[in-house]
Amino acid sequence: MDKDIDLGIATISGRYPDEGYGVNLISKELIYVIEGSGTLNFENKKIEFSEGDSILIEPNEKYYYDTEYCKISMSCTPAWQMEQHKLVK
Repeated sequence: MDKDIDLGIATISGRYPDEGYGVNLISKELIYVIEGSGTLNFENKKIEFSEGDSILIEPNEKYYYDTEYCKISMSCTPAWQMEQHKLVK
């Protein structure tokens, strides 16, 4: 319930989002890969990731995951709220 930082666990398989990009309008997101591998695609770059990697996503940075399977830990600062996450083309 802290407004400054949070932590969540997510399992992703396939492409997320299904089309377009996801974007966090407010928070930095620090991703840590617990299991699996894949690619995190941004508008101007791609980052290959695997177990043990960490990736920082800046606010307003558009991205999508492409993975057969991965389990990640996500920490957001300030804490994530549903209304700040958008799906865009």
